[in-house]
Amino acid sequence: MLFDLPLAELRVYKPEREEAADFDAFWAGTLADARRHDLAAVFEPIDAGLATIDVWDVTFAGFGGQPIKGWFLAPSDPGASPFAKNGRLPCVVEYIGYGGGRGRPIDWLLPPSAGHAHLVMDVRGQGSSWRAGDTPDPESGAATGQYPGFVTRGILEPATYYYRRLLTDAVRAVEAARAHPLVDPARVAVNIDHHHDNPGYGELNLIRGSASSTCEIVCDLFAAMGLEPGLAAATALYAGISFDSGHFHHGSTSAHTFACASWLAELGGDVTAVYGELYERRSAGGVADQVAAGQGMWIHGLLLGTATVRERFLNCPFRYRLTVIRYQV
Repeated sequence: MLFDLPLAELRVYKPEREEAADFDAFWAGTLADARRHDLAAVFEPIDAGLATIDVWDVTFAGFGGQPIKGWFLAPSDPGASPFAKNGRLPCVVEYIGYGGGRGRPIDWLLPPSAGHAHLVMDVRGQGSSWRAGDTPDPESGAATGQYPGFVTRGILEPATYYYRRLLTDAVRAVEAARAHPLVDPARVAVNIDHHHDNPGYGELNLIRGSASSTCEIVCDLFAAMGLEPGLAAATALYAGISFDSGHFHHGSTSAHTFACASWLAELGGDVTAVYGELYERRSAGGVADQVAAGQGMWIHGLLLGTATVRERFLNCPFRYRLTVIRYQV
């Protein structure tokens, strides 16, 4: 692998950003148009067969007032959550990776099990690759979810580009979450992600498309905050990096990916167990649980944790984009 800058300079490099003169006006107008439609957030309780988690089938008005589906999950006894304040909970708003849909409620048990509310936004026109979706993209003439790709759909004009619609849906999802009576509107967050197509709208956004995995980004968060993961967390994070990088074979694997993996091994992460589960016994289910633990613990313990931890998160010296956006709701 060849680089044109030394490693020390690469770590702090920030490219020039070229932004169209009407960029802010374009998005302000797009969101204003969307908000001319009533949000019409509907939370319909359903019986998902879960003993400790309540589930709602969600519909709200996204781009152009078009209906967007989702799931809303919360602890059945919200008062027992350590994060409850005045009967309300913090809420994680989650956006799904490329090609996926909202799936089934059983796919989203981690945040509500940890004591948070959780809104999962379905992705318009997608959901035919690795998890089912239920939201069409009327602008494209598609009545159901389709197989990718979506990146170039309507790309010739900003007004018709697919991601204009998707990003608007994402903003409205945050507003829908804040409309639920269980949710504390001052404590809404989105998950950390390494997918370049993550919409990136919420109170807190941390997206780095160059990372091999979300767990690599979480490692950087530990380091930036001066913290070290314990043995179980180190193993879970190593599993996430190994799994999502194709055991360090995918193109997103970098020298920094190896540095993170080495650090986790030094801290006691069980590299042998992860390799055995992934590549010898091929126990994808067991590894998926570890990956979810590695990525989800930061939803539980960082983004929605104590004020001290939250302050450290906001003030740590990231080498990648961190955007704080506050909406007038």
